[in-house]
Amino acid sequence: MDWNFGDMLDAVGAALGPSDLALAHGDRKIYWPEFTARTNRLARGLISLGAKAGDKAGARQDFLKVLEKAPNSPAAASARKEIEKLEFKPNR
Repeated sequence: MDWNFGDMLDAVGAALGPSDLALAHGDRKIYWPEFTARTNRLARGLISLGAKAGDKAGARQDFLKVLEKAPNSPAAASARKEIEKLEFKPNR
């Protein structure tokens, strides 16, 4: 089996317990179950937009902050519209 980065994250998350810390920034802590769920949700979203194995993708941090802090706000709706305009260009 060829492993990708997401597979490695899933394997680490499965090997560690639910109380093991995955990420921390200031007072914000994300534990492995939440981290795994969020990374898999992101991957499914990218695939639904046409991403394929080997493609490279990036995200604007300002969009992600808006979507996380105020998902139902007008700013989040605007961020979603901008994200929908993005195109995936295969690295082939």
